[in-house]
Amino acid sequence: MSLLLTLLWLLAAAGVAAFSRAAQGAAVWALVVVGIPILGLATWEHGPVMGTILLALGATLLCLPHLPVSRRVHRWLRGQAQ
Repeated sequence: MSLLLTLLWLLAAAGVAAFSRAAQGAAVWALVVVGIPILGLATWEHGPVMGTILLALGATLLCLPHLPVSRRVHRWLRGQAQ
């Protein structure tokens, strides 16, 4: 159950990149508030190693700037369709 919640949280964190800069701050804080109990539950169920891996993954998604990968994928798909 905790890994499913973690996956949903990771998808939401990746989706924050689509928000405007003004809305990203509030969304990031909401993700932090929701993510802490999910991380605790995952650590409780799967142990400290998995908890540390999930913490590092979540911190990477929240702290690193989002790369414009989606634009590259869209351009590539449009090029393939033409």
